[in-house]
Amino acid sequence: MDTPRRPLEHPIPPLSDGVVALRGWRTDDLPAIVRMCSDELSARFTTVPAPYGAEDARVWLASHPDSRAAGRSIAFAAIEPPSDQPLASIGLSILDPGMGEIGYLADPAARGRGIVTRGVGLICEWGFGELGLERLQLTTHPGNRSSQRVAEKCGFRREGVLRRYGLQRGDRVDLVMWARLPGD
Repeated sequence: MDTPRRPLEHPIPPLSDGVVALRGWRTDDLPAIVRMCSDELSARFTTVPAPYGAEDARVWLASHPDSRAAGRSIAFAAIEPPSDQPLASIGLSILDPGMGEIGYLADPAARGRGIVTRGVGLICEWGFGELGLERLQLTTHPGNRSSQRVAEKCGFRREGVLRRYGLQRGDRVDLVMWARLPGD
């Protein structure tokens, strides 16, 4: 029998470290979502549809309320206040009551600025503190050094390569598993 999950809500005020803030996605963010997900590296290293269009973004946004209400997942737009322009997407999926998985991608113009690293750090603090998670994990493609650097900077430990673990647009791909525990 599945353990009931508590709904996931975006914190008020938004999670922030004074430089980056994480807020919920809105319908007026559609152009930013399409821009991020249409990027060649996003398509290469994630499971977003390729090509990616406005309808894909609308479907993704429409899935959020049910996923949050069921306690399955929550997605955040990373911004640099005072600007409200989304620069990255960071999501948390609850795999079971004590374990979560983080996924992220950045707008091409925002890469290399530490935005994703700061946002993932905020999600880790929130997940371990507020949600009481006992393990956070994420996966990266073996060739995605930028994503691996984010994991390392956020205190995740490389656990190994999971052969043909991921499903990316119908193809099985190897993924590197990273994990962080509350004491790491």
